[in-house]
This record gives sequence, C-alpha cells and structure tokens, in this order.
Amino acid sequence: MPALRPFTHLTWITGHSVVQDPGRYLEPARMPMQEHLASLLAHGRAEVPNFPGSHVRLRSVGKGFLASVHTSDANRDIKVVTFGYAPDDICAGAIWREVSQGPTIWPKPKRPSVPWCTVELQMSDPIASMETAAWVGDYQRCLVFAWQDRSNAH
Repeated sequence: MPALRPFTHLTWITGHSVVQDPGRYLEPARMPMQEHLASLLAHGRAEVPNFPGSHVRLRSVGKGFLASVHTSDANRDIKVVTFGYAPDDICAGAIWREVSQGPTIWPKPKRPSVPWCTVELQMSDPIASMETAAWVGDYQRCLVFAWQDRSNAH
C-alpha cells in the first residue's frame, strides 16, 4: 500500500498554514477513522466521533472532498467549519472556490501546492471556538489521512 502523504493545512481566515505529517496520524485512530469515513461515504452524513451533538456532511470532488461540520442549538443547524482536501490539481480549483469565499484578517492566501486541506471557520463564539477549533483541526487531519488510506486501497 502506498505511504500516506504530508499535506499543507491552510486556515483561510488567518492565512496560517502548516505541513501535516502522517506521523501525527496515530495508529489507534486509523481503523476507527476508516470505518467513520466508510459510513460517511455510504450515507453522506455521520456523527462526528467524540464531538457530541455534531455531524459531518461530505461529498466527493474528483479525487478529493468537501466536508462541513455542524452542531445543533435549540433546533438550529449551525455550521462550524467547512474544509476541503485536494490531492491533485484536477480537483483543486473546484474545492478552492468552495473554501475560499469567507472573510480574512490578512490578504487572501494563495492556493498551496497539492496536496492540501483548506479550512474555512464559521464559528461566532470566540470562547467556545478555541476548544472546538483545536478539536476540529485534529478531526480534519485524521479525515484527510483516512481519505488517503481509502484512496491508496483502491
């Protein structure tokens, strides 16, 4: 099976980027995330592991994907974050258009070289957002590596 690839993880609003190393994808998370991704692909929506009251929606875009994490509050569906993963240039343009529309606090970031995951935060409560943003960042990274595992297996 081909090895997992590092990817650039870009946060749209701040322009902050970091290269995510597959070594941070812990082996104990690997099988549960593969099962989570299989359920997500089968149904288009799934509960987010270890994030009670939340769900994720995902759709394939070429060899990549677009996903959004939502929570519920008083019967409202609240989008927390949208993120997309582009493993190649063929799908990168379509995914970039979807995740690069929100406001930024710096000049708009340029699209990184593939592979990349770009994140658009949509949280409004800064206190709750810090903890959520850290956890959702881990989830994004694990979902991208699970996607790579799935792609490598096919």
